[in-house]
Amino acid sequence: GDEMGDEADAMAAADEVGVQGRVTVEASPWFRPEGSVAWQRGTPDEFEVECRAEGDACSSLLATFRTTQNQEAIEVSFNAAGPLEISISSKTGGELDYREPIVTSDGFGSQVELSEDGKEWKITLLAE
Repeated sequence: GDEMGDEADAMAAADEVGVQGRVTVEASPWFRPEGSVAWQRGTPDEFEVECRAEGDACSSLLATFRTTQNQEAIEVSFNAAGPLEISISSKTGGELDYREPIVTSDGFGSQVELSEDGKEWKITLLAE
């Protein structure tokens, strides 16, 4: 149908404006709340992103959270203006699933590491 065409046009237009460094992180929605023995599936609004970077690479960072179409992951997406580090954690400080998030990025290399206490994923975007 025509919807696909419109979407492609919108994406092409976004490219022309210079939207670069689109980054998508797919992370497991499972976490174990503080003091609990049971794991539970979190919703996008139960997670948060913190950004650390030199200069103002974080100031324009607007991360959107949603559940992927197959419901298997929480997807965090944003535009990165330059190399930066983000952390993804549960808002309540729960322990995260140790399955590594999948990072897809445009123009960056990435490193993914789980913090020692298991409560935050650290994702570092490196200039390629």
